[in-house]
Amino acid sequence: MIDDTDTPFTQTDALSRRLRHALAFAADVGARALREFDHNFRGGHQEGGGLGRGGAGAFTAPVETKHDGSVVTRVDRESEGALRELIRSDYPGDAILGEELGAHEPDGWAAALGTSAQHEAFRWILDPIDGTRSFVHGVPFWGVMITLERVRTAEQARTPGTGEFAGAVIAFPALGEVMAAGRGLGCWWKATGGELCASRPWTRCGTAACERLADATLVMTSFKSLIELMGERRFLTLTSRSHVTRGWSDCYGNMLVATGRVDVMIDPPMALWDWAPLVAIIEEAGGSVTDFRGGPPRKGDGVIACANPRLLEEILGIVDPTRS
Repeated sequence: MIDDTDTPFTQTDALSRRLRHALAFAADVGARALREFDHNFRGGHQEGGGLGRGGAGAFTAPVETKHDGSVVTRVDRESEGALRELIRSDYPGDAILGEELGAHEPDGWAAALGTSAQHEAFRWILDPIDGTRSFVHGVPFWGVMITLERVRTAEQARTPGTGEFAGAVIAFPALGEVMAAGRGLGCWWKATGGELCASRPWTRCGTAACERLADATLVMTSFKSLIELMGERRFLTLTSRSHVTRGWSDCYGNMLVATGRVDVMIDPPMALWDWAPLVAIIEEAGGSVTDFRGGPPRKGDGVIACANPRLLEEILGIVDPTRS
């Protein structure tokens, strides 16, 4: 369990304070989700009943399919509800936007924006369990994601995702890892200890030095979705030119980019709460997060998290439809 004293963010500014609490919140809620995960999978295995009570790949709680084709469980909603309680308790004046429970904006939360160059407000963007498909299949590549969006104008307050992605936390309870980043504060990784890894102190992370696709390890969430987005020709060109291609998905793949373990992660179109935390984390680690045209991530386009500019440029030469 991480408390708000175990942190690389020791400054007293508003962002650092929130990052300390975000780490504690993600640890608390992640521990609750992990108990459900263990109950369905690891616990059943230890009792000799197979992996989960219903056999391999079985999740005993109801799993719903949403309008966008993603899945959701009671654990997703309860996790977001718990995060919201914690945030409202410590930061009642901050706004919240979550994948499962929508937007919460306290009365007057952004009323003073624009009256002073120094004034700012914060929006917490929540993805309570990123990688729900992994979660319900007993795969530990899921995480609790929190983004801190700093807004300074009324327009940014009205439109989520138009402010500055000032900080983010991604906790991986089943893996025993956590990472966090803040603008100008660096990107940090820690092993929290558990079944899969021993506890290690906070370590500043950086992306890999690989500059050629022929030397790169490429990871992605969905082969099928990327083929539909890019077309088969571009997809096969991209994967055949890379040194290694793997399907290490969702927030886990992006954590591997930020810590220098892989070189590039490519995702199909994602919602704001899916890609927002990547901006601070990947960029503070030394990499880039773009759409398939090299601009900021946007609705309806794929997302690239890449280790360095030279590798990104080679990849854009393949995936950008305006270049060929």
